[in-house]
Amino acid sequence: MILVTSTVIYYHYWRGSQTLNTFYDFSEPALIDYNPIYWKTGNIGDLEIEKTALFVQVKVNGLDQKFYMQLDTGTPETVFYGKIITQLTDKLPSLKPQHQIGSTYYLNKVLLHVGKTKLKAKQIRILPSMGNAVLDTSFTVIGTLGFDVLVNRTLVLNFKKNKLAITSKDIDKINANAHLVKGASVSQFPILLPATINHRQVRFFYDSGSSMFSVLTSVRNLSKLKSDVKTDSLCCVNNWTRQLMVYRKTITSKIKIGTILANNKYVYGMDIMGKVDYLPDWFLYGITGNKLFDNKIIIIDNKNNQFGIID
Repeated sequence: MILVTSTVIYYHYWRGSQTLNTFYDFSEPALIDYNPIYWKTGNIGDLEIEKTALFVQVKVNGLDQKFYMQLDTGTPETVFYGKIITQLTDKLPSLKPQHQIGSTYYLNKVLLHVGKTKLKAKQIRILPSMGNAVLDTSFTVIGTLGFDVLVNRTLVLNFKKNKLAITSKDIDKINANAHLVKGASVSQFPILLPATINHRQVRFFYDSGSSMFSVLTSVRNLSKLKSDVKTDSLCCVNNWTRQLMVYRKTITSKIKIGTILANNKYVYGMDIMGKVDYLPDWFLYGITGNKLFDNKIIIIDNKNNQFGIID
């Protein structure tokens, strides 16, 4: 009990330290500026999975080139990929790293355009090991948009029409009929959503970067879930620079988040999720990605700490 209490206290402190206000200036049109969501398919071993990653088109520092960034609420900080930046700087000198702290490089005075929406940052960190060694000029992924893009703002993910918006408008101004998830915590990183699995109280970390997963938990938790089929062993998924083994099975239990009730969904387990075994399920059971929200609209209002769902 003492260990759990200490973990909860530390986790609250850690969430505050990971909630970064990177973008000091934000501007948008009078009407909400919706922009297309671009999906990428991927593989777990030989198994092809649709919608493994969610991207948005961006402009950087006013350059005409079309770049793409993955939207990943599962990482606190927006970053650029060093391998891509290195390949671009000869033709685009304004993307050359301008500031260094120790061995870490940054791009200074960054202006990001997402459609007509503008976000300004004093600096964005560059991860030297990230990005493809060969530049894909048809779809150049220059980095990741983290949780910091929605700090003090609202993120709308319309999975019905595959479009998104970042806005300063409150959730009730966007859609007064959104069903609010009671007990959701979205004012700090990470986004935490209460849920039930077969009426048992659990809590998920919502990670838009884990698009393929309805639920991702520990291997131990996965083994406890009732199923009519055996657990599949799938190799592998990329986790930044690592490849990780994945286990999967269809469960007979019902999963519910707010108004969403999902039956017979795949649940996945990974060794990297083993830390949740030391926590109560109501505190943190695992991760949910975008799969449970297929054909829904979700609205994440960071300023007012509200998470809404529109069926």
